[in-house]
Amino acid sequence: MHCHLLRLVKRENEKEEKYHFNLIDTPGHIDFTIKVERALRVLNGAVMILCAVSGVQSQTITVDRQMKRYDVPRISFVNKMDLMGANPFRAIQQINNKLKISAAAVQVPIGAEDEFEGAVDLIRMKAIYNEGSNGEVIVEKDEIPEKVRV
Repeated sequence: MHCHLLRLVKRENEKEEKYHFNLIDTPGHIDFTIKVERALRVLNGAVMILCAVSGVQSQTITVDRQMKRYDVPRISFVNKMDLMGANPFRAIQQINNKLKISAAAVQVPIGAEDEFEGAVDLIRMKAIYNEGSNGEVIVEKDEIPEKVRV
């Protein structure tokens, strides 16, 4: 388990606001169940990370049960879109069915597996592409690709 402290400063209209975030990275492995339980007691929110290939797994269900016990609000993030068999919509369906949480995408991928290019932000209706040799360059475009507009 890793803990990181982030200090963010927001400057607006010559006014400065400071924010402090404690990020606690808890492994999903069953051996860490007790440590995850302790961490959840003090959290204000969580990000539940799911694999686009394997989706909701047995340990995901265990951690979800713990989050519900401590009323920890969460968002879900589906990663590994570049792997063979990636399907974020299956992961969302599993969140709905297996975890009994109403889930919907706020971003949808542009492509998958070896054709993964980026995502469409459905809130702002922008296409976000990862470019550069390692996808480190973020490019936003107003035009949403035809293949995503289904």
